[in-house]
Amino acid sequence: MDKKWIKYTQLNPYKSILIAVFVGSTIGISIKYLINQDIRFEGLLGLIVVTAFQLYLVSKRDKKK
Repeated sequence: MDKKWIKYTQLNPYKSILIAVFVGSTIGISIKYLINQDIRFEGLLGLIVVTAFQLYLVSKRDKKK
């Protein structure tokens, strides 16, 4: 499974970042909701900034190739 994911990330870097962000966010928000019984969306700003930065780095790397 690990080798398949690495190959997928090399073939589809943008999709793999978005999949990782979606899965991680879903798990994190679910755990936070179970503990606090509320959802606060202020923390998503950091997630958006980090995701945008990762997408920028991938696009920069793709231009070098």
